[in-house]
Amino acid sequence: MPDWSQPCAMNVTVGPHLGRGGHEFSLRPRRGLRLADDIQGSAERVLDSVLPHEITHMIFASHFRSPVPRLGRRGGATSTECPTEQAKHRRMLVQFLQTGRGIAFNQMFAMSDYPADVMPLYAQGHSLTSYLLQQGGRRKFVEFVDEGMRSGQWAAALSRHYGRKTWGPSRTNGRLGRPGMPRSSAEDPGAGRNRAGGDDGRLQ
Repeated sequence: MPDWSQPCAMNVTVGPHLGRGGHEFSLRPRRGLRLADDIQGSAERVLDSVLPHEITHMIFASHFRSPVPRLGRRGGATSTECPTEQAKHRRMLVQFLQTGRGIAFNQMFAMSDYPADVMPLYAQGHSLTSYLLQQGGRRKFVEFVDEGMRSGQWAAALSRHYGRKTWGPSRTNGRLGRPGMPRSSAEDPGAGRNRAGGDDGRLQ
């Protein structure tokens, strides 16, 4: 990836009990990519989670030069956060699957807008992305997202890059609450069912 033509403008607010930051980017004719960011949080979280999260968004914007589907974008960014924040996503995933709020795999990557119920997308995006990163690393994940964005054929991209034929027409992320490891029925008694009527959500 080439160097940015100009620095990213970043405003930082540090303090207790502050919410997370947000990034902004725009592609301007003949002027290239404009990046800006306003971030906030405790000093510890700014350094170990917010900055890595937002910088990942910037790198995605600079590399792809177009909006990345919500699942890959959020999943990639949350995978850079500290272990404490990542554990929160895994706990939320179990809760969402147990209460029927999971999103079918074949719907998630194509999403260009946030669903009304957005937090399951964050949790499932983190879990699926962590699993794929374990399978092939960051470069392969970026190549997978790149092909999926260009072709719109996410199942074919999954097969080409990860040797998986499908993630199923109506399956959710039940197996991936802990990346790469199936949950036991004792740990996650509700993961086997979802509102779409699918089963355990395993990639095939």
